[in-house]
Amino acid sequence: MDQQPVPETLFALYKRAATARPNGPLFRLCEPDAIRDITGSEFLARAESLACGMLAAGVSAGDRVGIVSENRLEWIETDCAIQCAGAITVALHAPLSAPQVREQFLDSDPALIFVSSATQRDKVLQFHKECSALRGVYTFDHDAATLATPYLDEIAIQPRAELLAQLATRARFSYPDDTAAIIYTSGTTGASRGASLTNRNLISNVASTARMIPPEETPDPVLLNWLPLSHIFARSADLYGPLLRGLIIALTPSIEALPGDLLRIHPDYLCGVPRLWEKLAAAAEPELESGDTGALRRLMGGRLRWGISGGAALNPRIAEAFAAAGVPLYQGYGLTETSPTVTCNFPSHSRLGSSGKAIPDVEVRIAEDGEILTRGPHIMKGYWRKPAETAAVIDADGWFQTGDIGELDDDGYLTITDRKKDILVTAYGKNVAPQQIENRLCSDRFIEQAFVYGDARPFLVALLVPRFKELADWCVESEVPEPVRDAIDQSPQIHELFHQRISIALRDLAPHEQVRRFVLAPGSFSISSGELTVTAKLRRSQILANHREQLDALYELSE
Repeated sequence: MDQQPVPETLFALYKRAATARPNGPLFRLCEPDAIRDITGSEFLARAESLACGMLAAGVSAGDRVGIVSENRLEWIETDCAIQCAGAITVALHAPLSAPQVREQFLDSDPALIFVSSATQRDKVLQFHKECSALRGVYTFDHDAATLATPYLDEIAIQPRAELLAQLATRARFSYPDDTAAIIYTSGTTGASRGASLTNRNLISNVASTARMIPPEETPDPVLLNWLPLSHIFARSADLYGPLLRGLIIALTPSIEALPGDLLRIHPDYLCGVPRLWEKLAAAAEPELESGDTGALRRLMGGRLRWGISGGAALNPRIAEAFAAAGVPLYQGYGLTETSPTVTCNFPSHSRLGSSGKAIPDVEVRIAEDGEILTRGPHIMKGYWRKPAETAAVIDADGWFQTGDIGELDDDGYLTITDRKKDILVTAYGKNVAPQQIENRLCSDRFIEQAFVYGDARPFLVALLVPRFKELADWCVESEVPEPVRDAIDQSPQIHELFHQRISIALRDLAPHEQVRRFVLAPGSFSISSGELTVTAKLRRSQILANHREQLDALYELSE
């Protein structure tokens, strides 16, 4: 990060980054047949024309403006325009169902909504007349435009002097403590809530994080983005943080395109959830087994300096594989309500298996019941229009109750052990932290995903998703017939294998923390099934709803 003063608002951040590269690349688009650069001047001109159109459409300072879209340049242009107009960005996750989109937009009541495609348009059209403040719906895709939902260019107008003057006034009277974005929580433990995040929240967080990053070693470093910008992790680590640091931000259109775009873009930085790093490691597994530790680095374009892992616990085995390949992964911890980063590992200080130390200006302590508490400029203003729920998580001294259980070692490194609300209480009154057990199970080479169940039950059971490639190899080596996936749980030999692996993984846990019985799933937990959040956290209630019959049946077996 350069020595200029840190901007106080998101629009000031966008403007500084764009004016620093007027004729050079600010964004890099990974299109199917070409790689296209967008200069700072091009980006800022487009964003200002959209902002003028928003003013002409009647958007006032403090109005909410919605986005439902996959990652693309228009998403970022629209976000910049919203900030330029002094409004509040409400960007929803593209995979959400129509009822979920309806719930969040009725809560935030946007003045305008921007959608990417016909799929997103059709979700909004199911309820848009219920939004009392809504003045229009616009599409990013020309093919999705209709009379009721015009194309984006219909609102982008040639800036006029009086509109530019209004924008300048709004920029001058935008304050650090104004709400800049409402981001809805993942909803791992219930209904989602809109976290009201201010300019100060978001910028202080990326600025504190940037202070821990060494100076760039090469000119024009590139970060490749694939994480959804509707989520706080990507908004901070893949957009606002890189803008502050002066990076070129490359956009890949989808997770499916990511492997090819890594080889096309040769990024210096990549952020991801643990599942990404696991998939990359699996793709390089034959080379890793032969001792070729450079396989992972080549797979990621050959220039990657390091990666950031967030959203869930990173398997130490995966972290070790990347470290051996010369690409360290730095795990961090945060929440939507904390803008997001609370702690992180960095090149200057890193401890495998931990979530790192508190970043500058952020306080962390552990409550008597083990809950992680944090205080500082990163704490949200509150839940949108939910003062009682806000008061329930932020105390009078400003400490935010994260709902996570953790430990701080003598050197200040934080380790997450579980979710407070996910604690199971067995029929014998024993408290059990399921995430700790699930993490141990998933460290086994045969287990990809695990869900532990047993609240008010005499013992624990689990639903396990095998690593099917590992299992197929084992079947060949052991001369065991490989069953079709739908019959995976019917093979006695495979069942015995997993029984042994569970015993090994949990061998040093207490008796009440042992998994006594299990069932094997034929496929992975997924976002589309509602079983995972967009950051790969388990939605425990949905997994239980989908698989309760199988899990309950495990208690009906004779001893």
